Amino acid sequence: EPLLIDEDYYARVEGREIISNLAKAAGLATMISTMRPDIDNMDEYVRNTTARAFAVVASALGIPSLLPFLKAVCKSKKSWQARHTGIKIV
Repeated sequence: EPLLIDEDYYARVEGREIISNLAKAAGLATMISTMRPDIDNMDEYVRNTTARAFAVVASALGIPSLLPFLKAVCKSKKSWQARHTGIKIV
């Protein structure tokens, strides 16, 4: 995930490609279960990089496939951090 926020454009492109290929190989359920704990992490840095990673996953696998998950995250009543990260993914 740190590649996604690197200052170097080519590093960011490489990071997006790695996550995209991983999402296609592992599938949506695996990507969600792996990154889910970071959505409501107390550290804003972690939440921001997770939001960027989820955006790449949505782009790779298709936005409609991620919409039910995004809807649930954005309507979360447990933590404002999860809602905030959900909006950042969009």
